[in-house]
Amino acid sequence: MNDTMRANILFGRNFDEEYYWKVIHACALTQDIESWPDGDLTMIGERGINISGGQRARLALARTVYSRADIYILDDPLSAVDAHVKRHILDNVILSSGLLGNSLRVVTTHAESMLPFCNQIVTVSDETVSVVRQEPKEHIVAATVSASDNSVTCDAALNETGADSTPNDLVDNDATSDPKPAKEKKQSKKWTLWENAKYVFNICGWHVFTALVVTASFRPVSEFILDGYNIAALKENAKSDTPYFMSRYISDQDEETKIKEPSHLTRYKVSSGQMKVLCGDVADLICNVGKLANMPSRLKTFSKNVGAFREFSDLEAEAPYIVEDCRVPSQWPPSGNVEFKNLSVKYGADQAYALKRLNVVIRPGEKIGIVGRTGAGKSTLAKTIFRLLDEDVEGSVEIDGHDISKFGVGDFRPKLGIIPQESTMFSGTVRRNLDPLNEFTIEDMWAAMIKCGVAETIKHKRKRKSTGTDDDEDTSGDDDDDEDMENLRAEKERWEKAGLLMRVVLFLFEKRKNSKTDNKNKMIGINRYVGQDDSRFSSGQRQLFSLCRLIMRKRKVLILDEATAEVDLETDGKMQQLIRSEFSDCTVLTIAHRLDTIMSSDRIIVMEKGEIAEIGPPQELIAKGGKFAELVKANEF
Repeated sequence: MNDTMRANILFGRNFDEEYYWKVIHACALTQDIESWPDGDLTMIGERGINISGGQRARLALARTVYSRADIYILDDPLSAVDAHVKRHILDNVILSSGLLGNSLRVVTTHAESMLPFCNQIVTVSDETVSVVRQEPKEHIVAATVSASDNSVTCDAALNETGADSTPNDLVDNDATSDPKPAKEKKQSKKWTLWENAKYVFNICGWHVFTALVVTASFRPVSEFILDGYNIAALKENAKSDTPYFMSRYISDQDEETKIKEPSHLTRYKVSSGQMKVLCGDVADLICNVGKLANMPSRLKTFSKNVGAFREFSDLEAEAPYIVEDCRVPSQWPPSGNVEFKNLSVKYGADQAYALKRLNVVIRPGEKIGIVGRTGAGKSTLAKTIFRLLDEDVEGSVEIDGHDISKFGVGDFRPKLGIIPQESTMFSGTVRRNLDPLNEFTIEDMWAAMIKCGVAETIKHKRKRKSTGTDDDEDTSGDDDDDEDMENLRAEKERWEKAGLLMRVVLFLFEKRKNSKTDNKNKMIGINRYVGQDDSRFSSGQRQLFSLCRLIMRKRKVLILDEATAEVDLETDGKMQQLIRSEFSDCTVLTIAHRLDTIMSSDRIIVMEKGEIAEIGPPQELIAKGGKFAELVKANEF
């Protein structure tokens, strides 16, 4: 939220200063806070615009830790941080030695290096969940849950090695297979039998206890029920005689002894019409009181609206969209040479510099890896290249000899390519997301999706309730289907080299054409509808769609800002291989915390506090033994 760092961590909770600073240290935010002029009272902006992605991730983690809950669900909390910070957070937050050591922690991650620290490991692959339980060590339970038929099968095996049953964060990978003496095996079996008995009692014991208590208490309760029934019968008999005695008593009263009707009862009688008028007057008065009570809140809301209007009306205009006197050439940039000249950047007039006096030349076609601690200025560098911080920039950025500040942003930005930290899916079809300007053919889009491994993702299957068979969902409502099929058939010979993959694509289009249904809002394949940041697509899949856009556009200068942070290591490797093959002649700047992602780069730039701390080929930096070598060493934990 648009507030201070402290307010975002507390999130409405009471301020416990001692525990608060423990959380700050555990989440590795101390150094960041000390570098800000206002410390933890620094405004972070809407959605954390004034801080880096890694700082946002650690802020969210600090807010979670400060909540002091019993159960914590952490969705890949270490993907946006470097190796040093990752180890610090593991030791001080997640592991048993950390602040969450006494709580249940459910952590999703792509980092296989975390597996030795887990008490229980769950893997998810192809709609199947595989569970391996490692606590206690005597019990190893493998369970497979099939998401397709909701069936669960469990295979349990008892390890009779007599190992220590004390839970441990670090699983011993050097366990020996030597058999124990027969006596120890017997004791292990007895212990296992006792544990199984306790397990069965935990499930069934309460029900048995309840049955015994209910049976023992039934007899006294039944006695009370019978007595109550008899009393109720006597009560009814007594009631039946009461009217008889009352009528006898009233009939015997003398006329002279009857009490006359009090005159004051008739004196204050009013008609129903008069009462209706009176109620209407009172209702009007009550309504007016409610309006008066709501007046302050309405006035406050109105003043906020006026303030928002004034704020938007006073916004400074962005750089010109088009500068007629300085248009970008159609084939620009021809080579992709990037030069930073004495570049300094900050996020506001009253903010500290995020980048300080950068001077570096990136040659055409060079692959540059940019690493450093979160908040070191890596993402700020990417924003500066795209001119998102025009008002607070000193120095210049030149691409192929042209100062980019002279161009209009509408001319300049489409000439570069980027995969941001948070890729976005827009409302519309997959085709419109990949090619919003209708610049490419459907073959180009399918080829890019197949290369990036997202072709399977956009298939949409549903099950018929009546037959239980799989059938493709509707594809109706698109007049371009027939034309697409004709284009595909005409180009079939050209695509025969693609082999099986292209035949699969042709089959899908035939299937889509012949399986029309009444649902006209959803489409399969390239015309499948997706919503704004559709939850059916993970953040990693959205980044793969961004890579598809880059492959189709073939820009000379590419920025990859944590492009593979949300994907598994295998997919990361495939993406890096694809980038090297598809953009071999392009200038690529890769910002990453995963060192494996940038180890094949021509040069590495190590950022620290907005400055270039080291620059050079990765192997030379490792041999020299500096900050990059420390990062590599920390990454090997």
